[in-house]
Amino acid sequence: MTSLPDRISNGLLLLGENGGGDLIAFAPGYIQDPEDGDSVRMVLWRFGTDLDQLNADMIGKPGKDISFNTAFIGPDSTIRMVYTTDDWAGNLHQLEALKLTMSGDSITGRQLYNGMSQGAVTSLAMHPNGQMVMGSAYADWGYVPTSGGNATYLEEDFSIDSTYYLEPVDLNNPSPLFDAPMHPIQVLPLPSGNLLVSGQFWRDFGTNHPAVIQHTDAQAHVIDQYVNDSPFEDDIPAVIRAMDLAGDGSLYFAQMNNWNGNAYIYSPFPSQVEITHLDTSLNVLGRYVFDGTLDSIFYVPYNVLSTPDGGVLVLGMKRELSIPGAPAKAWIAKLGPDNFTAIREDHDLVLKLYPNPGTEGFNLNLKERVEQGRIQLHDMQGRLLLDRALDGINVYVPTPNLATGLYAVTIRDRSGKVLQSLRWAKN
Repeated sequence: MTSLPDRISNGLLLLGENGGGDLIAFAPGYIQDPEDGDSVRMVLWRFGTDLDQLNADMIGKPGKDISFNTAFIGPDSTIRMVYTTDDWAGNLHQLEALKLTMSGDSITGRQLYNGMSQGAVTSLAMHPNGQMVMGSAYADWGYVPTSGGNATYLEEDFSIDSTYYLEPVDLNNPSPLFDAPMHPIQVLPLPSGNLLVSGQFWRDFGTNHPAVIQHTDAQAHVIDQYVNDSPFEDDIPAVIRAMDLAGDGSLYFAQMNNWNGNAYIYSPFPSQVEITHLDTSLNVLGRYVFDGTLDSIFYVPYNVLSTPDGGVLVLGMKRELSIPGAPAKAWIAKLGPDNFTAIREDHDLVLKLYPNPGTEGFNLNLKERVEQGRIQLHDMQGRLLLDRALDGINVYVPTPNLATGLYAVTIRDRSGKVLQSLRWAKN
């Protein structure tokens, strides 16, 4: 076995137990070896019941960087894995698949894709029809740049049966650029054979990138969808597993608000982790927000896992921005059903925010009086620029010293709970 990696380059994905009760997990790691060079290889880990490491096997070919990957334990207790390999010097990107035993020995391998376009595979699961369904994103940086996502059905030997492009989020006004769900894509099969597909999409090329869930048929035609607009400019679903079904058929969905490009660890701006509880028709039942803008914390969600009691585990990392040079630390939280704030159909508190855009400030007209609350303004990097008391039903907020741009307006009650978030543009 090659020497263990010097460090893990992405989140460790826990797959489950083998027949002997050992835990199986995998992650890409940076490999520095005289025979291998300096590249990224997959590492398949096996841990005993007391979490002692039993072994770690390297997967993939030396000299190739592995960037995106996903896997699950199949019904025959073998591991099904798909990953991308990148040869940046030759601008060659490949998509490869493996079927592995629990010890890491390969049974079946297949190259699924070989081309110039960069792809990202982030989801693989069993479909009720007996095939595997894979979620992947693509980016073609040719003369006309495009980006989007696919749902691909694979046979037992990983041969491709069919591929369906994910449909635009705005079906009435589709854009030729970046309009469909894209990285990180998760395709979650439902017992009915339909799909839930989550990803980020771009309302326009430069700004306004919300997270979306599409409920589709088996061919990825949209039945209904849920778009969560946070007050920030850039949001993204949890990196590895953003959705998980609860025992009652409802859905937990995790997203990161105020994502900054690829700065998963070193972003200088605070962020939020927003967990949404939805029913099978994608109606919102409740929300919970871990709000790093309150205490200057940068959060990144990696996984959500529903629990037998009807709650959910949220796994990720966080970094204390108020402490210079603070390292990123692993982070896990458990939420029960009672933690989620119920969402009413008439939950919007603000009747009117005007003028929007404005020059010197804005007015807020509320449905009901708020006592001992707060109004906060953040810029699109998450920096708090204004924090003032709110008592009343109508209020004017002057902003003479703010620069031209887009801002997040947050209204909180006396306990600090978010009542509503909106966007306001200053001319």
